[in-house]
Amino acid sequence: MRKYLAVCIGLLGVLVANPAVLQAASVDVHQQYVQAVDDLHADGIATTLADIWPASAQDDQNAAPLYVKLALSEYAGGQLETDAQAVMGSSPNDSDWVKARAFIDGNPKLLGLVHKIASMPECIVPGRADAPDPAAILFPELAQIRRAARIIAIESAVIAHDGDGVAALKNAALGFELAKHGYQEPILIGYLVAIAVDAITINSVDRIMVANRANPQVVAAAAGALATWQPHSLRFAMSGEVVCAVTELSIIRAGDPSKFADLTGSEENLPATFKLATKSPQSWHDFVDTNGLVVVGYERGVMDACDDSLPTASKKLADLETGIDKLHGDQYPLVHVLCPVFSKCADKKAMIEVRVALAQACAAVLAYKSTHGDYPGELNQAMPTVPVDPFDQQPIRYRPDGGGFVLFSVGETGKYAGGTSTASENVLRVSVNGNIAFK
Repeated sequence: MRKYLAVCIGLLGVLVANPAVLQAASVDVHQQYVQAVDDLHADGIATTLADIWPASAQDDQNAAPLYVKLALSEYAGGQLETDAQAVMGSSPNDSDWVKARAFIDGNPKLLGLVHKIASMPECIVPGRADAPDPAAILFPELAQIRRAARIIAIESAVIAHDGDGVAALKNAALGFELAKHGYQEPILIGYLVAIAVDAITINSVDRIMVANRANPQVVAAAAGALATWQPHSLRFAMSGEVVCAVTELSIIRAGDPSKFADLTGSEENLPATFKLATKSPQSWHDFVDTNGLVVVGYERGVMDACDDSLPTASKKLADLETGIDKLHGDQYPLVHVLCPVFSKCADKKAMIEVRVALAQACAAVLAYKSTHGDYPGELNQAMPTVPVDPFDQQPIRYRPDGGGFVLFSVGETGKYAGGTSTASENVLRVSVNGNIAFK
């Protein structure tokens, strides 16, 4: 893959350095670009909107219309909905619980719709498969997916506060069903929203589980809820990014360069004198095709990295971005516009996997204590197969800690040791009095 990208970048450099070569090679450059796109398709990588978005869905299985309905004013929770989110935090007070219960009790229609949404296996918005321009596609359902997850978390917290931890955890697990709707979007923004929803749900399960840690049935219910979580494909999400880049290149190539005259030196990596409007039709086509070869090579490399473990994937993505960053001058703007920074995407995937692993390990440790009367000295005493930390491919870390315990990942730096001062690493700390802290 690196060799393929290097060839594309090298070709672009030759063409820019020698305008005569550019003119003579124009047909060949276009053929190479078309062949590169055909090769993507032949290798199973989507290149059109119809490849990634279904044309329609079964109405009785599709949550998308219900998310549109959820956004209507009649389902607005108002300030009370905002205030109720305080019970999702670390230390809600009596007033917070009163407001949360008032929100839940006062909005049965809203709660009913959210539960109906969570029962739907699909979330497919019609019309995206034949959209003329992917840049014009909106994703209004994504905000409502997050909102629905927060509502479920509030409701679950209230149910647990009222004394039924098992029912609360069964309800909280609906958040994982909502996350699946975001993961069904074959584009990165859907994937990131789904990760956020998974995080909301895991936080909800963690808090209910630890608050009821002396009840083995609740701890078992937490383990059962966490077992319903499923890993999802980053490659699937990135497929939409490839499609959007290829489709936009076709639209740009067929367009009038004067329409892009506002793309000037104010953009990243462009010289102040840059003007697209000065290009002739032929030089415009060559310009788009040569940029396109680099874009396709970059996107192919991103797709390839998605299949690797985190350390390898992160390095591949960083190398790809370093190669793109080295391209400067007025021949490269489309490369920078159509090749977003993806280096943190693999980290995001790893972080949600760690959060699930820490929660599952927490359930195992609490279950061990209920049977043996104390926390285990080593994590493998509580769970024979310790989950792997994707950041270094070693088992996640655990240690007893001041009458409680701490579970943690080494994080992005690979150096985190479970201390109390961290802003970014993944850690779940349960104190001797049952207080829970995680980041």
